[in-house]
Amino acid sequence: MGAVVALAALPAVALAADITRNPTISGTLQPGQRLTASAAWTPPNAPPNWAWLRCSSPRDWWSCDVVQNGSNSAYVLQPADGGQFMRVWLSVGSGRDRDDAVSNATAAVTPVPTPPPPPPAATPAPTPVPTPVPTPEAFEAPPVPVQNQGPVLQTQGQNLRTLRPAPKVRMRGRLSTTGANITLLSVRAPKRATITVTCKGSGCPRKKYTTKQAKVRVRAFERNLRAKTRLEVRVRRAGYYGKSTLFIIRRGKAPYRLDRCLSARGKYTACPK
Repeated sequence: MGAVVALAALPAVALAADITRNPTISGTLQPGQRLTASAAWTPPNAPPNWAWLRCSSPRDWWSCDVVQNGSNSAYVLQPADGGQFMRVWLSVGSGRDRDDAVSNATAAVTPVPTPPPPPPAATPAPTPVPTPVPTPEAFEAPPVPVQNQGPVLQTQGQNLRTLRPAPKVRMRGRLSTTGANITLLSVRAPKRATITVTCKGSGCPRKKYTTKQAKVRVRAFERNLRAKTRLEVRVRRAGYYGKSTLFIIRRGKAPYRLDRCLSARGKYTACPK
């Protein structure tokens, strides 16, 4: 009985730790993801210590830094781990009974993608300002004072009389890029007088227009007439001084107007006093 008691009183012999399966790492190699280390050792109740290493080279130990140390076998990858290689160092036991093992390096952790720069603030397209279209300049060719001095011609020994009421010739319109756009050409003459309109130039719609109406609007020439076109309006009656009104179409200017008197033969002459 004494021998048995002596054996029971002997202290238990501590077993040295032995890592039977080296640590391995599993998980997705992306920042924010969890990595888990696993291994096997004896005695199974020996407390482990896990040291997580961040390495800039998969082969150089000196490139590794400890980023987490303790009993936690899991590690959450950080943005700083991007482009680095991870290892885990397992220590089981202590003192001379301790055993250590290091895992192989993982592949490189996927770097955190650089966020694309924010799109530039859309610059609102300026509202196109329409180019103002210049309004064609309106004009009315006023009569020019006629010459009222000079010899008064006679017809068959009799003095020519003055037309009453005096003929009135009016022209209105707007300037155009090629000349003038005539919007009104009207003539008012005494009764029994003859009105003749002649046109010279490349833009004439017709060469001659004649009427005996006392008041007429000559629509044949109410259109765009090119520069250098010459329109002459003559009002004549036998025994009377005639009236001539000449219009010369100009580019960029109101038509030139010249009023003159006509002899019985239709020649230009000085107007009576």
